[in-house]
Amino acid sequence: MSAKRKLLSAVLPLMIAFALVAGAFLLAFGGVGISEQRLNTAASSLSELIIKGESVKNHGAEHPNYVLFCGSSELRRFDPFHPSVLAEKYQRWYRPFLLGTAGTQSMIHFLALQSVGDGLSGQRAVFIISPQWFQDEGLDEGSFDEFFSPIQVFEWICEDDADPVSRVYFAKRMLAFELVRQDGLLNGVFEKIAAGKTADRSEMIRCRDRLYALSAEDRLFGNFFAESHRGAIRAHMKRLPDVYDADRLDNLAFQIGERESGNNEFQIQNRYYTDRIKLRLKFFKGRQKEVSYDKSPEYGDFQLVLNEIAKNKMDVLFIIPPVNQRWAEYIGLSKDMYLRFEAKIREQLLAQGFDRILDLSRQGGEPYFMQDPTHLGWRGWVAIDRAVKPFLEEEPARGPEYKIDPYYFSDEWCGKVVSE
Repeated sequence: MSAKRKLLSAVLPLMIAFALVAGAFLLAFGGVGISEQRLNTAASSLSELIIKGESVKNHGAEHPNYVLFCGSSELRRFDPFHPSVLAEKYQRWYRPFLLGTAGTQSMIHFLALQSVGDGLSGQRAVFIISPQWFQDEGLDEGSFDEFFSPIQVFEWICEDDADPVSRVYFAKRMLAFELVRQDGLLNGVFEKIAAGKTADRSEMIRCRDRLYALSAEDRLFGNFFAESHRGAIRAHMKRLPDVYDADRLDNLAFQIGERESGNNEFQIQNRYYTDRIKLRLKFFKGRQKEVSYDKSPEYGDFQLVLNEIAKNKMDVLFIIPPVNQRWAEYIGLSKDMYLRFEAKIREQLLAQGFDRILDLSRQGGEPYFMQDPTHLGWRGWVAIDRAVKPFLEEEPARGPEYKIDPYYFSDEWCGKVVSE
């Protein structure tokens, strides 16, 4: 080997390493943005890194051609009628930016939304409210730990622009979780805020230092999400007619639902039923007689979301989904209790001016409306699209007018049982 080639073979790995490090620093300190192709993948990724991070999520939330669709595990139920499939198939002006997955509840959504800041001002969004969030314990420790975002929490502390009631409420909720209490800095700051005080100067300096380091880390690694559903979306698009017609889509959804849920009496997707229910069917009978959505800290956590929406004057369509009526009857889930939940969440919305509501709570018995025990699918997605399409395509007649009431943070409201 010549001396020149030996020198090149020795130097080239160093040059590549230097280029990689330089690229990383550009990402971390603001030199490189996310490409349109990467953003398109991120919009349907449902990646935990996107939910907990800022750089990619915030870019999608602020982008004029993307609309936040907030929810939880139903967003993973891709079929031909899923919002991401319909928007791309029929070349609508918007693409859903899916924010949520199994375990994301109101608190997680609040943190994700507040971290976007002014980028949400005047934006439209779709928010699916899952009844299952509102059980006695609300957000559990496991889900909180999985989706806990230090960068979003430190940003909340450093922004210091929330009203006093919501600040105290949020601090008390944070202190309910072991992961926060184990962090000496966070525990100390939240104890002061919960008591109606402010953090001292040294604590705020440490919080800003942590936020700066976390922000650099997010810009460096936030773009490295692996999950993609682009293949599934393209495959489902091929099953749809070329021309949009809601009635025709509903008929097609009926046919596909009938074909794909024929191995059980509950109209649950065949694969889901076989994998998760069939061998344990007797175990589930009557198991949820005692489950209640009447009283839960989740109502207060949901109020944090509403406060953030109102602060940014967002125009949001709220969707109240049903549960699979056939399955609910089998497991003993109370219909009266569910209707009380529906009445309570509607009251919390309407009393404060959140009047864009698609209430599907009484449609859980319609054929092929639900894909499994609790998640929308087939005809349920079509019903949602009938509301989402005009909401996002028509010019609003007026801007939203909200009247935020701190009562909805109170223990009285969270523990109140309303009538249907």
